[in-house]
Amino acid sequence: MVPVVHGEKKCIQRDWQNLRIGEDDVLRHFSGGPLNVGILLGKPSGGVVDVDLDVPEAAQLAEHFLPPSVTSGRDSSPQSHWFLRASGITSEKWKDIDGKVIVEVRSTGCQTLVEPSVHPSGESCRWTRNGAEDFAELTASELRARCVDLAAATLLARHLPPIGGRHEYALAVAGYLLRPGRLDAERTFKLMMTAWSTAEDADQEAFRDVAASVRDTSSNLTNGRMVVGGPTLDEIVPGLPALLARYYGWDERVQHVVAYEHNMMPSPEVAPWPTLADAALYGPAGEIVRAVDPYTEADRVAVLLSLLAAVGNVIGRGAHLKVGPDIHYLNLFVALVGETSKGRKGTSWSPIRWLLHASEPVWADEHVANGLSSGEGLIYAVRDRVVGENANGEAIVSDEGVADKRLFVLEAELANVLKVMRRDGNTLSPILRQAYDGDCLRTMTRNNPLKATGAHISIIGHITAAELTRYLTETESANGFANRFLWIAAKRSKLLPFGGDWSALNTAPLVAQINAAIGFGQKRTEIMWGQSADQLWRETYGPLSEGAPGMFGAVTGRAEVHTIRLAALYAVMDTCRTIELPHLEAALAIWKYAADSARRIFGDATGNPVADRIMKKLRATPEGLIRTEISKVFQRHQTKEQIDSALALLVELGRVHSRLEPTDGRTSERWIANQ
Repeated sequence: MVPVVHGEKKCIQRDWQNLRIGEDDVLRHFSGGPLNVGILLGKPSGGVVDVDLDVPEAAQLAEHFLPPSVTSGRDSSPQSHWFLRASGITSEKWKDIDGKVIVEVRSTGCQTLVEPSVHPSGESCRWTRNGAEDFAELTASELRARCVDLAAATLLARHLPPIGGRHEYALAVAGYLLRPGRLDAERTFKLMMTAWSTAEDADQEAFRDVAASVRDTSSNLTNGRMVVGGPTLDEIVPGLPALLARYYGWDERVQHVVAYEHNMMPSPEVAPWPTLADAALYGPAGEIVRAVDPYTEADRVAVLLSLLAAVGNVIGRGAHLKVGPDIHYLNLFVALVGETSKGRKGTSWSPIRWLLHASEPVWADEHVANGLSSGEGLIYAVRDRVVGENANGEAIVSDEGVADKRLFVLEAELANVLKVMRRDGNTLSPILRQAYDGDCLRTMTRNNPLKATGAHISIIGHITAAELTRYLTETESANGFANRFLWIAAKRSKLLPFGGDWSALNTAPLVAQINAAIGFGQKRTEIMWGQSADQLWRETYGPLSEGAPGMFGAVTGRAEVHTIRLAALYAVMDTCRTIELPHLEAALAIWKYAADSARRIFGDATGNPVADRIMKKLRATPEGLIRTEISKVFQRHQTKEQIDSALALLVELGRVHSRLEPTDGRTSERWIANQ
């Protein structure tokens, strides 16, 4: 021990690290007034070290990671110092993202105040034995491993989101920690369960969600399916994956974490950037886009789709077309997909918003919204009037509902919508599918059922290509959510350092054209097929409705529906009751651009993660792979049946072929990627 200034942490002697006080020297060093007492740590004390817990979460979690031992602390932070014996361990600190120390091992060269010292805060230091007769003893490597886990659990606890965001956080943490070469499921489960236990509102449902997240993520990784991980976790808590990597010694891979995890996904060859044919700029819609183009950095196709989607919503359930018994209203779902966040997707709405506000100010102010998060929330925005009964059996209105059922959703962060749809019990996906189809929207909740009839909902969402391929799940691709959107690649068209001089544009004729289209489209009018478009539609309907394999086919599976809605909108812009040849040609030009966009975004991914991973490996191995080598790609975690099914799919798609090769034993089957 060493003498320390009373009420401080400063040692009295300058060379205190070399001071060794025996029993006969105590009075000489600790006389002449009150003093604090410090314990020399590490080698001078026979390997006794102090695990200093600098934040409340670490103190709360310590008992889960450190063995029972003698502790010290003060009233405001009891048991904040755990004393253990671990010869050879060196001092080390683990910090939070903001640089604050959360856990520290104090060893040789350090001292810690103990009873009967007075802390600089004025509180007295006190020993606590915790049922231990002596300092617990561990090897240096074992204690460090325990401290790393304690620091990691503390870090996760300190960044635990509010209840609404914990499921996504749990999936991201599990996906990051369970990657090959990191932690096993048991260790990951302990870190997450203890971290979640620090929340005041923690309950059994939260713990079940953690258990399910670890179990499902582990299973998905084992079976070669895609999971969220580091990129998602870094979006939720920037810097957290890199810090965990440093804790566990994954430093050499920190800068490659995002790239590594994206490489777990299929990486098809990138198709060329799509080209918008001149036919798409037909009529008033084209004139408006050409007129505003010099004044915006936005892509012309993004401005065009923003205009058509907006007009299609403003007119409500007026103009429509019939296909057999089905009525198609002219609401569109459009996703503008940028290569990066600099794709100027958002700026495409600015000129259209200005023109629509000049034409329909009430609609622009009251019917444009954002923040899609649940099916119930969407229905509530366009809910029906609710009539009930009072105690006397008389009818009363309990909710006036929403009279005007037009809703234009402008979702600047479509990635957030895709993320919330992954949560268990979220009803947004089926409700959006119903909204696109024009069906009655309803929830089946027992206590507070909601219903919306006659709702007219349109969507424009913005997302990057990386976010889209990361968050669009196989389920949403397969269940018809994805193919209700037009996926439109968009990029900055030009550089306008000072912005366009909007005041130089004569907007009056543009607003007049929009007024004419809205006035025509708001009348209850059935748009019919015109004679001039009849032949072209007969020729193109078959190819449009045939579909295509893989993810590309899944997201482009409503080609004919999108085309007829677009064609009808061009007719409305032309104040025409029939779809004529130029209207159909314009619609087909947009659809071709959307299909080419989808091929660029999704490539030739099959949607089957086993098949996509085999295909990726075969492309990287020109000589091909035998079955044993294919099994090794998945570390033998895929069954023979799963690999057989994946190879059969690749053969069906014309992507691979096989040949038999004689060997010393049985004939070998080699699989090769087609050129």
